[in-house]
Amino acid sequence: MFPENPVTNISTTAIFVFIRGTCCFKSVIAMGKSASKKKLQEYQSKITPEDLSHIIFTSGTTGNPKPVGLTHFQITNTVIFLGMRVASDRKPTRFCFVLPQFHVLGLGFTFITLNYGNTLVLPSFYYNSESTLDAISGDHCAVITGTPTMLADLVMYQKLKKLPIHIEEAHCGGAPSREKLFKDVVETLDVGRICDGYGATEALAISWPLRNEQIDFTSRCVGHLMDHLEAKVVDPEGRIVPLGTVGELYVRGYSVVKSYLDGESDVFDKDGWYKTGDAIYISDDGRLHIMGRLKEIINRGGEKVSPAEVEEILSTHDNIREACVVGTKSERLGEEVCACIILEDDEIDLTLADVRNFCSGQLSYYKIPSRIEIMTHFPKTPMGKVKRAMLVERIHQLKKN
Repeated sequence: MFPENPVTNISTTAIFVFIRGTCCFKSVIAMGKSASKKKLQEYQSKITPEDLSHIIFTSGTTGNPKPVGLTHFQITNTVIFLGMRVASDRKPTRFCFVLPQFHVLGLGFTFITLNYGNTLVLPSFYYNSESTLDAISGDHCAVITGTPTMLADLVMYQKLKKLPIHIEEAHCGGAPSREKLFKDVVETLDVGRICDGYGATEALAISWPLRNEQIDFTSRCVGHLMDHLEAKVVDPEGRIVPLGTVGELYVRGYSVVKSYLDGESDVFDKDGWYKTGDAIYISDDGRLHIMGRLKEIINRGGEKVSPAEVEEILSTHDNIREACVVGTKSERLGEEVCACIILEDDEIDLTLADVRNFCSGQLSYYKIPSRIEIMTHFPKTPMGKVKRAMLVERIHQLKKN
């Protein structure tokens, strides 16, 4: 059922390419037209809701990517329940779509857009901020879904081009976001409403804002738990913590897988709970607030430092385009707080003293970076998540040199 002669030598000038083992959309349509009804019914009768539909790999920001098998049942129900919060009461409109299909966010929103009768606008073969803004302006797209990195790129490009655009709703996910970014997105891209959600390859959509819910971006809110999912926040001993207390989020329900396809299952327990590894608290109104990854928490002489909290402050500095905070080895403290910084302009001279003075009064003394590294870029996954392990290794190499 694949093309007879998939391209093996890909030309760099080609706009569209075939990769061995894949087929283009036109081929799929042609196969559907040529197949007999009897043959289709035969195939359908062999498929069950619990059969694997897709195999998606985790992002691999803290280790090797792991294969996750998703069933028809999991994907179909996620599309229905997330779609109820995203598109169910919306008149058919145009969604500008820039997410990769190998990620659960991209996969889910493709089905959601089409399932509720909307038009899917694909600006380019690979993500490109210029073609994306041209599509929003020229095709009058009312909704865009992207990662924080993609939205930040669009903001930068729009400040230069100043195209006539208006976006009714912007959806963000796939990586942590910042309050400053959301303000820039709303102002620069003329966005009426912005939504930030939360999920995982192992559990698909975990939380999303309710329809017409106003989001408080100062608290890193990612909406309410998805319908028909269970969640609990626990301490290191597995005991449930009170509302408003930060702990590790556990979830279980229809969308949660039971194990990885390679057999590793240390994050799944016998009762069906998936241990997300994320530091989260649930407020009194039932909304989830994400504070970062537990593995990323820095232990500075016994004091715990959340990189996300420090990054939030640094992102408000006029000369800092992007910041990533990691823990580096310290003989005296165990770990020290190191801020990796990308400047707005390469000509700017930003010192450690400047950073410490800026953070003073906004952060507790032990959370203030004791070291900075000025960089031109961060190693990232295709979804825009910083590969922190790779970044720490780069810092260690700089220290050696």
